[in-house]
Amino acid sequence: MKETYYELLLLCWLFVACTQKPAPAEENKPTLASAPLEQPPVEQPPEPATFQPKAIVLDSYSEFPDEVEGCSCYFSRSKEEFKAGKYIYMNNYANLAFVSIGGQQVRLECIDKSDSVKTDAPYRDASGKYELRAIVKKSSPSGEEVFRTEGLLLVKDLKTGASSEIPFVGECGC
Repeated sequence: MKETYYELLLLCWLFVACTQKPAPAEENKPTLASAPLEQPPVEQPPEPATFQPKAIVLDSYSEFPDEVEGCSCYFSRSKEEFKAGKYIYMNNYANLAFVSIGGQQVRLECIDKSDSVKTDAPYRDASGKYELRAIVKKSSPSGEEVFRTEGLLLVKDLKTGASSEIPFVGECGC
């Protein structure tokens, strides 16, 4: 029985010895396993400056250029501006289009030299700075040889990359 008593005492001692926490003074001492590794801060490369070109703003105007007479298209930003005679785009139904940017009238020529007239043909100014497309989304007759149109003007500054998509309403006809 003494043997069993000693064995039980030994087991209790081992159990207590294995489950004891270290003394509080030892708790705060960092050990190799618990010490955080100090790494020098990694310098992030600076982010490249993102250049966001400004949108192109088309000015309204009311006078028809001399080259636009007879058959033509003329568009405004809204029905109200259209009724007031304020336009942002005109073309001569052939190879010339006109807009106003920064108070300056810009004359654009159709660069698609095919025989058929396309409503979405690209136009460019003489200096090669601006490109424009008139995308007609909806067209319906509003009179004899006149069609009400709605769509988007796509204007791009080829030198800076700035561009705008401007909704329009207007008419095309003779």
